[in-house]
Amino acid sequence: MQKHKTLAFTGHRPESLPFGENELSASAIRIKTLLADEIMRCAAQGYDTFLAGGARGGDILFAEQVLFVKGLEYPDIQLITVVPHEGQANNWTEAWRERYFCILEYSSDVITLESHYSSGCYHARNRYLVDHADSVLALYNDVRRNITTNINTAMMAYLAQQASGMHFSGDIVNVPGTSVMGAQKHAEYQVDPDALLEMVLDIFYEPVDG
Repeated sequence: MQKHKTLAFTGHRPESLPFGENELSASAIRIKTLLADEIMRCAAQGYDTFLAGGARGGDILFAEQVLFVKGLEYPDIQLITVVPHEGQANNWTEAWRERYFCILEYSSDVITLESHYSSGCYHARNRYLVDHADSVLALYNDVRRNITTNINTAMMAYLAQQASGMHFSGDIVNVPGTSVMGAQKHAEYQVDPDALLEMVLDIFYEPVDG
């Protein structure tokens, strides 16, 4: 009997997503596309079961993309929604409730962990997802606190998608430079510009005849 290969999902509520409730924005469309691409890639690798927690935001976006991929190209994959308690959607807006109950209706299975809310039910839901998955896909936004860039969210998502399709040769190149303590008392890595130029030319430059 073939063993199921399972992918679980975790992601932010809409308040912490870069596009909030505006799912017509470029960043929202890009993230939905990335989710669908990742689901299709996993399905092609043999993943046939996809677990979602059914929360507003990322969970529902993911579940909707699983159903989209199921209808488009992989009819045998399963969406299993793991609900922390029966009243999870009681206080949601009508729009979110409609999407939530639509997902429950089209899920291959719905697993409800508790009949009523308890202080530990969401932790139990998260624990269930991790314990029953071979891999976890995360939609994570907190990287913005650790980087400085002028790239917008849509472009960053696009670059991440492009990078995910690249092949790593195994060769690691160290950029020449020196680690020092900066003026703000943070560790800094100061690149040697001459050595860097020589390294870039050595790796990427190809002489052209004529």
